[in-house]
Parts: sequence; structure tokens; C-alpha cells
Amino acid sequence: MAHASLALLRSHLLFFCLVAACSTDDPAPTDTGDPSDKAGEDAAGDRADDPVGSGKPKDAGGSGTTQRDAGAKIDSGSAKPLDASQGSAAPDAGSARGGPTGDAGPGTADATAPAASTFPTISDPLAKGPYTAKTVESAGPNKNYTIYQPSELGKDGVKHPVLTWGNGGSTMPSWYPMLPHLATHGFVVVAANTVPSIGAEEALGKDMLAGLDWILQENGRAGSDYAGKLDPTRIAPFGYSMGGLATFTIVGDPRWVTTVHISGGNMGDGVRRVDKMHVPAMFLCGENDIAGPQCETDFAALTTQSVFYGTMMGEDHLGILTGDWADRIRGTVTAWMRWKLMDDATFKARFAGPDCALCKDSNYTVKKKNFD
Repeated sequence: MAHASLALLRSHLLFFCLVAACSTDDPAPTDTGDPSDKAGEDAAGDRADDPVGSGKPKDAGGSGTTQRDAGAKIDSGSAKPLDASQGSAAPDAGSARGGPTGDAGPGTADATAPAASTFPTISDPLAKGPYTAKTVESAGPNKNYTIYQPSELGKDGVKHPVLTWGNGGSTMPSWYPMLPHLATHGFVVVAANTVPSIGAEEALGKDMLAGLDWILQENGRAGSDYAGKLDPTRIAPFGYSMGGLATFTIVGDPRWVTTVHISGGNMGDGVRRVDKMHVPAMFLCGENDIAGPQCETDFAALTTQSVFYGTMMGEDHLGILTGDWADRIRGTVTAWMRWKLMDDATFKARFAGPDCALCKDSNYTVKKKNFD
């Protein structure tokens, strides 16, 4: 990611925070991503470059201001290395397909569906997985999606879990090395090229669903590259910042097995979106994240929902884009998705139990509800 691109992103975000003052009427920001920066198979799993070196811009996090993909410090500074301990455990009954069934359109979960074929085992979710990542551009409805997938779809009879991704403001899918990394682990990631504007999380959520519906239709279409190679019972939405909010807007869809929200907390009455959560979820927010107060409010509003909430110590809102935290988030999300969508019990111990690996990792402060 180029210095100029990140600087322009910061200027967009600071403008939104200081001038727009949380308005929902602002036009969509211009895409500032470098179109030549395609995080394809060679980039998948490699550590994201730090575009700003060790510079530490003024911290914009930590206040009660609602989040708007605002820049804060970039360098993770003294953050400690990731605790790579995995542990092992018996297969987790809680990772079975969750949520109600019924007619929810293409890919509705079928509680009687057989389990997916076994995926190759791994020991380190931060390392590149056993597949080669392939990036398909200009795909899906209106050619407005980027697909990250294994180049060897359906190898050895596996049916691939499907993830639908929502971008943060002023960013495109190519800004997130995590997406092709997940493809190396056997996931098919449908990423809308939508650059969300302020308050446009509901529209982004609809785009996330449209891309998912399209690829599940392709799974059932004879002659499609995806025909019979995807598992419509193993699906999850996830997103960052505005994309995390967009994930909340569609959280009630009965097809989900899990949901993941990175630095995205609901604002105002939006907190009631958590009432529709019906499957285990993971929240990740920075200690100094501008979204932090809203992440806390969302967690406090939960009643019966099952949630793992990791506060990223010393980090702010841009951790997913740069430095050590981009690596940690990539590894944590990969471990979570493998556990929940591939029944990979190797990583249960990273999250479950009072002595979970992340519970003991000084880079995180962990809270849970209805989880263990």
C-alpha cells in the first residue's frame, strides 16, 4: 500500500469525522486504492508491508466520538508477538451449523446436510494455507465483486465454505491481504467492490448479500466454475469498520454459521441490531479504537447471544491495514473461521475455555458471553 494512498485515506477519514459530523448524507468517497496492488496468490499469507514505517500520527481514538474509519496511530509500537500456541480439543459440538432453517433464498442451510469433506490440517493459521489463492476480478452482479478462491476448487472432493466481506470506508478489497490468505486455507471469499460512504452500512449489507446469493446460484448452475464445489451450509459474513456495521445489518439471515465484526460498533439505536444475532460471533476492536465505545455498547446489549470479544491492546482503528496487528487479525480470523466453518477443533483452544490461548495472550483482553 503506497504512502500516498494511506495519506489520502487518512485525509478522507479525518474530513468525515470533523466536517461530516456523523451525517448520513455524504457522497461515497473516491477509491484511493492502488489498482495495480492485487493481493493475489503470491501475496496471500505474506506479512502486510507497513506503509508508514515507524511514524506515529496523532491518536484519534479513545474518545466517545462515533467511529468513521478515522486514522489514528499506525505503528503498533511495542505490541508483543502473537502467541502462536494452538492447543487441541475434541470436536466442538457448538460449531455445528447454527441458526433457524427455512426458505431464505439460495443456499439456505439444511440441518440434514452431510458434513463437508475434510480439509488439510494446519498448525499455524498465520502461515499460508495448503491451497494456492486465485483472484477473480469484475465478477458477480454488475461485475462489482472480487472473488478470492483456491485455484484448485473442489480438490479431493471438498466443498468450500463461503465468506462474504464488507470493506471499511475509503477502501477496496485489494487493501486487505487477509482475503487472499483465507483463500489459501480453502475459503471462497466474495468481496463487494463497494466503497461505503458515511451511514451507508445498510446498502453495503445488501451488496454483501447480493454477491453471496450470486455465487450460491453459480454453485447450482451446471457448467459454472463453482458448480457443486461450494458448501451452502457453511457461510459467514465479516467486515471491517463500515463493513463490520454492514455485517450487523444482515446478522439475522438464517444461513449464517458465525459472524465476525472488526472495529465496527453500532451507533445510537443501531445497537438493537444485536438482538437479531443467532449464531456465535466474534468482535475485535482496538483499545484506542474510535469504534471502541460502540463495541462496548454492543457487547453490553447482548443477552442470550454467544460472543467472543477481543480487545486489541494498544491498537486503534487502522490495525487491520498495517503492521503487526494486520498479521494478528489475519491469524485470529483464519483460526476462527477454520474452527467454525471447517470443524477444525485444533483451534478451539485458542478461543474456548477460561484458559484459552488468546485469554492468556497479553496482546488481547478477552470478554465472553454465553460462549464457554
